[in-house]
Amino acid sequence: MAQNIDKELADGLRGLAEGSLLMLVAYIVFLGLAWLAGFWMFMPFYMPMHMREVPYEGLYPRLIALVVVLVFLVIAIYGLVSKIQPGLASLGRWRQDLSGLVPLAVWGLAFGYVLLGVFALLSVLQLPGRFIALLLSLILGVIGYIGLGITALKLGTYLGSGVFTLGGAFALISSLIPVFAPITWLVLYIEASGQAYRVAQGGLKS
Repeated sequence: MAQNIDKELADGLRGLAEGSLLMLVAYIVFLGLAWLAGFWMFMPFYMPMHMREVPYEGLYPRLIALVVVLVFLVIAIYGLVSKIQPGLASLGRWRQDLSGLVPLAVWGLAFGYVLLGVFALLSVLQLPGRFIALLLSLILGVIGYIGLGITALKLGTYLGSGVFTLGGAFALISSLIPVFAPITWLVLYIEASGQAYRVAQGGLKS
């Protein structure tokens, strides 16, 4: 029985670590593509007039922004659904009080990102309803990061981990200030992967 409990803990931490890494990659890719897109769009303004062949007005910049956002969303949603959701579900079987936080953390963030994609698409097409989609996306994002933050704080208590507590604090801050989100995922990746290794080696007793 204890071995099964340790397996749930190890699987949960491993899923959280892998998902956190994918989320971190999503943010890095987003920032990189955003920088390249910005450079690509503004580069023609520094060229002689006869070399400007692409119209950088109207729909074109919005299409580039949509592509950047969609690449970010695909990686982020994949990480949430395929890694973090099973990981948190395993942690919920390890500690029952964590199970109720899975829908808040995973589906709050996942549906929040989906609505962010809807907002980006509606913005490109200049259709009504885009600001409602953005508002709902922000609300779900707040719910998701609060759920994630509480989960990390509880893990910090159960595992005696100050780093998980720090990750939980960053998650709660990210619910209001999204710029801290990459730091949240970095901290969670580092600690979850380290704790998963310790459990697998039998160095942590649950």
